[in-house]
Amino acid sequence: RGESPQRGIFLTAIGPILLLYCALIALAFPKRTYTAIPEETRQKIFSDLFGDVSDRIVKQIGNSSPDEIELHSIRDRENDPTVMFSVRASKAGNYHLHVRSYGLYNGHGWMEAKPYNGAWRSMEALGSRQRGADATMDIRSELTDERIVPYAFRANGVATEEDRIMAKAMRNYSWSFTNDYSIAPHEITEEERAYYEFTLKQYTMHDDRFLGIAKEAGITPPESTDAYTVYETAWNVAAYVRSNGVYTHTPAPAPEGSDFILYFLTESKEGYCVHFASATTAILQSLGIPARYASGYYVSGVSGLWLSVDGSARHAWTEIYLYGVGWIPIESTPPFPENPPVEHLLPQKNEPEDPIKEPTDLPVTVPPIIPTPTPGAVIEPDLPTSIPETPVPVPKTDAPDQPPAVPGVTDEPIDPQSPQENQSARRSAWWLLLLIIPLLPTIWAGVCILVRMRREAKFRDPDVRKAIPEMAYYLKRLQRYGAKEDPDAERWAAEAAFSDHSMKEEQKELRRRVHAAQKEITQGKPLRRFLFRWVLFIT
Repeated sequence: RGESPQRGIFLTAIGPILLLYCALIALAFPKRTYTAIPEETRQKIFSDLFGDVSDRIVKQIGNSSPDEIELHSIRDRENDPTVMFSVRASKAGNYHLHVRSYGLYNGHGWMEAKPYNGAWRSMEALGSRQRGADATMDIRSELTDERIVPYAFRANGVATEEDRIMAKAMRNYSWSFTNDYSIAPHEITEEERAYYEFTLKQYTMHDDRFLGIAKEAGITPPESTDAYTVYETAWNVAAYVRSNGVYTHTPAPAPEGSDFILYFLTESKEGYCVHFASATTAILQSLGIPARYASGYYVSGVSGLWLSVDGSARHAWTEIYLYGVGWIPIESTPPFPENPPVEHLLPQKNEPEDPIKEPTDLPVTVPPIIPTPTPGAVIEPDLPTSIPETPVPVPKTDAPDQPPAVPGVTDEPIDPQSPQENQSARRSAWWLLLLIIPLLPTIWAGVCILVRMRREAKFRDPDVRKAIPEMAYYLKRLQRYGAKEDPDAERWAAEAAFSDHSMKEEQKELRRRVHAAQKEITQGKPLRRFLFRWVLFIT
């Protein structure tokens, strides 16, 4: 916790040792029968116990999204065939899968907003206001440790932050959500009213340049906070940005010192999702509509079969907050499907009520999108599951009522072990313990060496999106022990994590600086060198 994330690595290293002691206890006190813990329960226990440690380790190795996106460093977009995760859903369709959002624009990049400390959980609002979850989505992570979520999801006991969901250790997880969500506003609570005031401060800006562009296009700020009025304004902004630019993977770079979004809107008018999403978000914020830049994946052709998703599916779009609804996506990049017009989202009249559920505001359905298969996608068929047979009723007898059976417990007598067998088992356990104790220093040293070898291997990883952020964060940790701040590390890390281009020379130079910093903080200090190599896992 706090300023010592290496403790998480320490706790992870002693895990095998604890398992050995558990094995000794099992040998000393053998048990004939036991009740196995279900797989879902085991995953939840592991997530609750080690989720924070895992998240810190993930952040150290550079798999999590950067806290800031430097737009001026964006270069040509390249296809990435590396499989990142697999997905399947009970309802076919095309999905925006959210990873992280950014709310503050500083003229050359996007930064994450300040954390919200209130009681309102904004990321879950849209899903919690639906009648119910009518679909499920399974995610099987391959290379990404970020939590990937569809919109209108129901939270399943995960830790949510203002702009993302924490990974919490598990790689395979499921979401329940609604495929056709409603934007009909619900009753405003005091908690949401406080959160809406927060969004007006964090996710809007006063910029006459973008406001002037909107007015030239005939778009004015919404007259009220009504969800349909705000959505119609956002729809008009997205349509304007979509028609005002040309989609290309090789856009002209913005000149040094210029405003990235303003250059795209007024001069180059060409780019890919990063440009269109940034422009849409900036204009919406200048109109007083809470909006933020969202990054994640756009996946088409999702169905009941496993679909492998590669790095080329990375995408950026805009999110707007509708008062009484929640955050919803707004798409403005030309090759992607347009947003449904507001007429399709108005409440349906004379629709029969659900006889089972209580009559509430009827949901508004989004027209279904015909899925299109992703070229090169790897699809794995599902195995059919067996249907349980209907139990046959057993006739009631005159036998006295018996207490319900406990799983794993039978009425058969268990032969107790003799005192000689118990004593022999305990003696064997103590001998094993005496043999293992001398091995502990060797195991510890092996773990230290393994950690350093794995870290060096990550520094040399051919994938610069992993290697450069890994080294940048490592250099930042070394500053606590006297290393000098590297002026280029964070800039290169943000560039490598977001852009799809080669940075081999920067990777080599940063690795040389890492080794120099290691020598700098331990030169002439043998005690510190020993502690860092065999205790703190730093050098």
